[in-house]
Amino acid sequence: MLIGGPALYLFGNMLFKRLSAPNLPLSHLAGLGILALLIPASAITTPLLLSSAATTVLIVVAAWESLSLRNSPHGRTR
Repeated sequence: MLIGGPALYLFGNMLFKRLSAPNLPLSHLAGLGILALLIPASAITTPLLLSSAATTVLIVVAAWESLSLRNSPHGRTR
């Protein structure tokens, strides 16, 4: 649940963005990949550490998405 919830959120958000844009967001794909890499670590880490790692992945994806939208011509709202 600690990895599946954030992964499901990223996947659903990625599909939604795919329907409204011509390509998949690279930040979401990278986030899903990193969350997949955390699955084997779940057997040897505590739930608190695993939850912190999943939260960190979501923060990094959000920051990446924010920076990519800021630099794109479609992300400017002025």
